[in-house]
Amino acid sequence: MVLGYLVYIKKLEIYGFKSFGFKNTVLNLNNGLVAVTGPNGSGKSNILDAIMFALGENSPKLLRVDKFQSLFHDSENSSHRLVRVNVTFDNSDRGIPIDNDNVSMSREMEGQTGESQYYLNGKKVSKNTILELLEIMVAVPNKLNIVQQGMITRISELNSEERRKIIEDIVGLSYFDDKKNESMKQLEESDRRLEVSLARMDEIKKRINELESERNDQLRYAFIESQLKKFKAIKYSNKIKGLKEELDSRNKFLSRNDTNLGTFSKNRDELRKEIEKIEQEKSSFMSQVDTSNKSKAQMDTKLTNIIYQIEREKAVIKEAKIRLSSIEERFTFIESESKKIELEIENSSKSLLDKNSIIDEKRSRLVELKNKLAALNIRIDEISVHADRNKKLREIFFKKKSRLVEINSRVNILVARMEEKKKLYVNNRDENNLAINVMRKSLSEKEENLNNTSMQPYYSELDTEKKLLNDLKNKSKIYSSEIDLHKDTVAKVQKFALPYEEKYSMALELSNEDFAIADLIKHSNDFKIIGIVRELIRYDEVYKKAVFAVGKNWMKCCIVPSVKEMIRIATYIKEKNLPHFKIISLEMLKSRDEKRVALTDYDFIGNLADLVQSSVPDLVDFIFRNVLVVRNSKAAYYLAKLGYRCVTIAGELFEPHASAVSLDFGSKMSDLTREIILSDSITSLLKSSKILSTYLESRRTDLELINKNIANKELHIKELEKLVAENSISINHLNEVTVSIKTEIEKLEDTNRTLAEEITDIDAELTKNKKRDSIISCSLTKISKNIQYLLDDNIDNELSDLTYKKSEILKNIENCEIELREFITSSASIEKGITTAVERKNEIFSEKEYLKVEQTEKRDQYDVASVKLEQFERELIGLREEEQKIIDISGDSYSILQNYEKQIKTLDEKERHLYREINGIEKESIAIRKDISNFMAQETQAMNDLMWLGFKEPLEDEIFEVDILISELTKENDELKTRLNLRAHETYVQVIDGYRDMSTRKNYLENERNSIVMFINEIDKEKRDVFMNAFKKVDDDIRKTFTEIAGGSAYLQIENEDIFSGGLSYLVQFQGKPPRESTALSGGEKTMAATVFLLALQSLKPSPFYLMDEVDAHLDAQNTERLSKVMVERSGGSQILMVTLKDTTVAKATQIFGIYPKSGQSQIVHYKNPENVPLAQIKTSQ
Repeated sequence: MVLGYLVYIKKLEIYGFKSFGFKNTVLNLNNGLVAVTGPNGSGKSNILDAIMFALGENSPKLLRVDKFQSLFHDSENSSHRLVRVNVTFDNSDRGIPIDNDNVSMSREMEGQTGESQYYLNGKKVSKNTILELLEIMVAVPNKLNIVQQGMITRISELNSEERRKIIEDIVGLSYFDDKKNESMKQLEESDRRLEVSLARMDEIKKRINELESERNDQLRYAFIESQLKKFKAIKYSNKIKGLKEELDSRNKFLSRNDTNLGTFSKNRDELRKEIEKIEQEKSSFMSQVDTSNKSKAQMDTKLTNIIYQIEREKAVIKEAKIRLSSIEERFTFIESESKKIELEIENSSKSLLDKNSIIDEKRSRLVELKNKLAALNIRIDEISVHADRNKKLREIFFKKKSRLVEINSRVNILVARMEEKKKLYVNNRDENNLAINVMRKSLSEKEENLNNTSMQPYYSELDTEKKLLNDLKNKSKIYSSEIDLHKDTVAKVQKFALPYEEKYSMALELSNEDFAIADLIKHSNDFKIIGIVRELIRYDEVYKKAVFAVGKNWMKCCIVPSVKEMIRIATYIKEKNLPHFKIISLEMLKSRDEKRVALTDYDFIGNLADLVQSSVPDLVDFIFRNVLVVRNSKAAYYLAKLGYRCVTIAGELFEPHASAVSLDFGSKMSDLTREIILSDSITSLLKSSKILSTYLESRRTDLELINKNIANKELHIKELEKLVAENSISINHLNEVTVSIKTEIEKLEDTNRTLAEEITDIDAELTKNKKRDSIISCSLTKISKNIQYLLDDNIDNELSDLTYKKSEILKNIENCEIELREFITSSASIEKGITTAVERKNEIFSEKEYLKVEQTEKRDQYDVASVKLEQFERELIGLREEEQKIIDISGDSYSILQNYEKQIKTLDEKERHLYREINGIEKESIAIRKDISNFMAQETQAMNDLMWLGFKEPLEDEIFEVDILISELTKENDELKTRLNLRAHETYVQVIDGYRDMSTRKNYLENERNSIVMFINEIDKEKRDVFMNAFKKVDDDIRKTFTEIAGGSAYLQIENEDIFSGGLSYLVQFQGKPPRESTALSGGEKTMAATVFLLALQSLKPSPFYLMDEVDAHLDAQNTERLSKVMVERSGGSQILMVTLKDTTVAKATQIFGIYPKSGQSQIVHYKNPENVPLAQIKTSQ
């Protein structure tokens, strides 16, 4: 069997599409990597757009135009507007389920209508037919097999959830969602109540769990808050205690330093005085012995020089003796060491000859093994190319077979469901027809019974009785209304009269001035009473309290025209024995012109007489003159001290000179006068009320009789209504049944018509899907044969044997190299030892010669020094004799001077020591004081923090380390604070009560739900398994491809345990850099990561061809080189049509098309031998 090539685009024909003019442009394409290149704007990307257009793409945006009309070539010389693109596929392997070696798919669009026509091998077909074939090929547009400009950038910006969703779309997880949704729809009506109940229960349960957690959080938060306060208080107490201890320690140090400083300063002053005293004594003595000292000094200089020379010569003699002895010992060692080195050189030379011989043998063996390995590698490389191609083809065929099996499975399931659905619809139609026949027979019987029934006599009698009952009820309502009206009138009269009677009785008992006023008002015309003061004055409500405070004794005073009327009224009151009250005649109200007081301070408002008005002349001045109104009591008191009568707006009255103050904030003016006047009318009203009450009693008797008649009539009517109702129910039931049967018959007939239409549609769909099943089965057979052919190929076994032999040779080479390195290392070590020994021997010989010369020099040096020593000793004896003579002359002056010097020196040392001690103490004290200041500030802050926590004093009983506890509790508290609900406990109690009520119903319905839940869980599990398999494939491909391209590492990582509630992190690590999320990379790194991700997604469901538009545009030269190698490798299993401007990619293409513009149209140049085409020529061709 000869294995054919995979499906690929063999030929592309373009007419009138975008920049390609109205001529038939043909591109004959090969399998593998095909490069399309040329200058910007030449129309390179339009080739990819044309393929997408032919394969059914309907989005203007994806075709890079604003509207479909823009797809037409814009040449003005076109005779008509037409777009036609034909794509011919090589179908030698029957990847397309059509029994032809070549399959062409065409699309035409006319400019007048804008409608598209699709053709398959020259025959007109629907767009769905084209898409179904492309789906079988795994080549549907927008499934990542077409990569347009900007797509890499969009992929680089994908967030984690979008990465997950793109994998879901590729593997078709929506199929599981559809299955799940379909199951839910089928069960929706039958267990609607269960679903609602469970949904509500789930919500409440979830809410309970949340509230329980929130309640626990609330309780935990309160507990942690209290514990934090306590532990922080303990922490601050610990700190305060430590600070106090440090302060005590520092204060003790400071006190001790102050004491020491005082002592040292005192001692220093005493030393200074003593030194000055000795200096003075020394100066005095020096002047006395100055002459003797000069001679003595000269002698001392000579003695010192001669003693130095003697000691120097002694040292030379001693050093010469020691060195000569050392040289003799070294001569002995050199003789012994020379013999050892000669023996060592001899032995090492023999060993080196043996090692070199073995090394030559090992090198010959290694050359022999490497030659075998080279020959084996050539053979392995030859076989590997074939094996890799077989492996890739197997993977592609297996993936394709898996896809076809999946599609076939879906088609079979769909066919089975449709057949089951058809069977159900046919059964339903037959059952409906049987039910319609039965219902029509029953309908005839019901209509006959209905015609034989009459209700008219019953209705006539019932109407008559109801009319009589209504008359009685109307009469009853009239009587009831009349009784209620009169009853309310009587009640209102009694309610109205009662308070007046009480007030009138009170006035009679008290006999107060209100009773007298009321009596006089009744005779106001006889006595010519003008009115009462309170009724004759007007004022603003703001000044009410001030007016009442000043004029309260005059408010109930009567005003009459003259003194004569006053006397008449007085006589009348005396005769009637009425209470006393005040009367004023108009004649007594004399106007006096007095100057008004006007103040600009003291919170002065004005004169009270100016704030009150009356229609009676001079009445206001009589009562309110000379009274000032102020805002507050302080101003009133001050003015009263000045002799003014003042009142505040709050009612505080201050007499002149502050002689008295009246305070009245809550009293009200009584007014019984009006009630007393009305007493006569009320008495008359009560008499009328009694007459009305008697009339009401008679009406109540008549109403009771009418109500009895109403009850009898209602009883009789109920009996009639019961009889009518029984018959009506029977008739209504018949009517309802009749209507219901008719309605049901109509529904069933409508249902049957719908079922007939559904059955027709199902038959058409079944035919279509069975045809698809046949096509897919044919493709599966072809793919299975290809897979078996690849499996029968023994190239893998041969490659395995050769690989084993290669590993054995590599082991032998490695062992041989290890042994060779060991021998070479050993030989080098021996050579180095010989060289070292020779160098050592030469060094020893040189040292021996040098020592001989030095021995001679030292002996000569010893002899010269001995002669000089004898001469200097003789000179010393002569100088000592002269010195003794001078000493005898100068006496004891020298020893005394030395004593002074010694004393001064001793005291200076003591003084310097005291200075150092004092400076050290002062520096230490400064540091201690700074520490004390810091500790005190910290102690104050800690006490403030402690008081803020609610503790007035540090805690003494609970002192332990709490930092770890505080840290852990604070961390937990901060976490709780983010989700704290302060009403959690209250809400929890309410919700839990509602949950108990619903749990009973939930238990009843739960069993019915379990089967559905289990089915959904199975779908979810299957969905998860499918996704995880796809995820693993993509992740493995990313790891492998990224390492090949970038040299670093990259991988996907699932964010959440619940896969579909989270996303996929894409972590990338370039060489020498830490791993980072792909969205946080630089521009070029993002492009590389996104390209690898795209290639991994494409490998998930490989397509027979890929269209890529400048995916390498943003990569540097090195990464472009790596990517081009991957593209070449992948083009072995799929055709890759790639638009690119990169030399590296073009150089690796198996076929190159150069695009250039000319006269507003895109022109194409085909390069058959890309190895010989200058890249600059491809890019700049005109």
